[in-house]
Amino acid sequence: MFDIAICNNNVNELEHMDYLLEVYRLAHPWPVIKIRRFQSLYDLVDCIRAGRTFPLYLLGHSSELWMNGHSPEAVLRREEPKGEIIAFTSTRPTSLQVSPIDPLRLAASLARPVDDQALFHVLDRVIEKSLSKDLSLQPCLPFPTPDKTLNLPFSKLSHILYDAHIVTCYMADGGALRSSTLRKPFYQLIRPLLLERRFCQVSTAWVVNMDLVDKVTQQPRREVWMADGARIPVPANAISGVIEEYNGYITLPGKRRIAPVGKKAP
Repeated sequence: MFDIAICNNNVNELEHMDYLLEVYRLAHPWPVIKIRRFQSLYDLVDCIRAGRTFPLYLLGHSSELWMNGHSPEAVLRREEPKGEIIAFTSTRPTSLQVSPIDPLRLAASLARPVDDQALFHVLDRVIEKSLSKDLSLQPCLPFPTPDKTLNLPFSKLSHILYDAHIVTCYMADGGALRSSTLRKPFYQLIRPLLLERRFCQVSTAWVVNMDLVDKVTQQPRREVWMADGARIPVPANAISGVIEEYNGYITLPGKRRIAPVGKKAP
């Protein structure tokens, strides 16, 4: 669970920010995001003093001074030394702009009206940073083994095989786990994976982690080559879609700079 606190004394802005976060949440199924709304900085401070803190605060900036002449950002940073703060200003973010000497350690400052893409970019960066530090926030696949259900981190999954109601998870470290007999459709088990763009179902029996794909081939065989040496067969009617999805994934910002299938490296 990733908790976000929104604080803004302008009701319309508060509702608009709530809408933008809902759009973001629908497009990012993991981690599960929970939103807490505050219309007053005093209410937020009382909440923090009662022991309820948040990893991320979205704070509407105002020229009004609070609590012994401090800006809203300074008040919040004094009460909460650890959480990330994004401030929204009425003018272009100059004095609040993040800098190496920023005493408030703002994650970002964005000008009103808030641009959705600018907000989403900052959210991606802040949440990814939290995921790298807190393993409990990382997405996991509930995997039913004969003994118990294990939570397998997505990053540790290489490829998955479904055969005769048994699922085998091949792990990035070279190990493998077999499930107990599935009593529900395979697609229900893998649905959390497919909601993340890094996984691709290449056939009715196979799902691959595209972070661990070396290449996709069409000749002499239609296959997905995995980093561990495994070669996953792809049906003729699916190969074009798999290539398109793989090419789109590896060219995303921050992904490995690999030449897309069918194209030459620059």
